[in-house]
Amino acid sequence: MRVLLFKGCKARLDKPAIGDKAFGLLKALGHEVITLDNEVCCGAPYLFIGDVDGFKENAKKLQKMVNEVKADVMVTLCPNCTRTLTYFYNKYGIPLLTPVLHIVDFWRNELRQGRIKYRVPVNMRVTYQDSCIFARYLNHVIEPREVLKSIPGLKFVDMPEDVSGRLTRCCGGGGLVSAVLPELSKEISVDRVLNDVVPLNVDALITICPNCTLTLGKGAQALRSEGKIGELPVYHIVELLYRSVVGD
Repeated sequence: MRVLLFKGCKARLDKPAIGDKAFGLLKALGHEVITLDNEVCCGAPYLFIGDVDGFKENAKKLQKMVNEVKADVMVTLCPNCTRTLTYFYNKYGIPLLTPVLHIVDFWRNELRQGRIKYRVPVNMRVTYQDSCIFARYLNHVIEPREVLKSIPGLKFVDMPEDVSGRLTRCCGGGGLVSAVLPELSKEISVDRVLNDVVPLNVDALITICPNCTLTLGKGAQALRSEGKIGELPVYHIVELLYRSVVGD
């Protein structure tokens, strides 16, 4: 299968290891994996600020790039990219010829077809941050949990129902909050980690969104620097999958 990996801005610019591991992970499954030369933003930030014309111009540019490579599927790492490339591109009449799947959905399909061969147990106790967009707008609550529970050695502990699933609480990086109101973003991320994650006594917090990974990681680091918690890594799900499949 010819797979186009769309890394997205956060993974490309702020958390490049996520994109690199996603590429290696997809290759390890035996797929032909490609990326876009000079990948551009999906365009979501234009919509955040109400610039529809800017969004359309950017979308047409990306549409041309994606359609030219003729991939069988386009795999994203970010739920915001997933929603934008599907719902908003279609809404504004700029559809992509290539089907778009978040890597969780792609992985779930591979699991169901028996194509996943885990090699290394990941002996960790973890919980999961439901992305606002993934859970509320894309209605993906079961899927990431199913993928996490498929990883050998992993012990999954869910957050309470009133702060998870479609009732999830924001990581603090939603929209452009982290860029426009960084102190508020920090307060939200610190509160989320301290009140909803720490009581679960987990080894790590898992996300399916590079922005959540980055923002909650900053919250955990702020709490650690104040001596309020110990080490609490925040991983994108790709990092755990890579560890179990590739063994690094």
